[in-house]
Amino acid sequence: MTVKTDRKDARGIAQLLRMGWYRPVHAKSSPAQDTRALLVGRKLLQSKLLDVELSIRGILRGYGLKVGEVSRGRFEVRIRELIAGHPTLSMVIDAMLTARTTLIQLAWLWLRHQPATNLARWFHERVARNGGRLRKSMIVALARKLLVALWKYATAGVIIEGAAMKPA
Repeated sequence: MTVKTDRKDARGIAQLLRMGWYRPVHAKSSPAQDTRALLVGRKLLQSKLLDVELSIRGILRGYGLKVGEVSRGRFEVRIRELIAGHPTLSMVIDAMLTARTTLIQLAWLWLRHQPATNLARWFHERVARNGGRLRKSMIVALARKLLVALWKYATAGVIIEGAAMKPA
């Protein structure tokens, strides 16, 4: 059995370096790490919202209820149609839909109280481009974007562009 010492380890590492088995490692800068953290968080939030919707579909499928293809604006209406008459199912799904609805209400409030922000302008431009037809679908998209922007504000202090901030 060989004896393991620091000197032998150092010799082994030096030999590996001479042979070219190690490459230099570059440490990421602090701004790069911040950007990466924001991107990872954004992706996580988007996937969680999708997970909620897919979980609702999965729970309903277990009861033999199929949602089918439905627009984001009609999603909740279709779910409520399917769970009518199932008390336990209603209790579970209602909690999930409440979280989704709260985010959408927050988006409407944002439009009313922060009309000068880039998010509000983005929403109004998209709705105008489609002749006002996609207003309900676009509010769900705005809710997602707003959730990501608020997460950035809460974690990194990134103020939403154009937001009117009041002193505490």
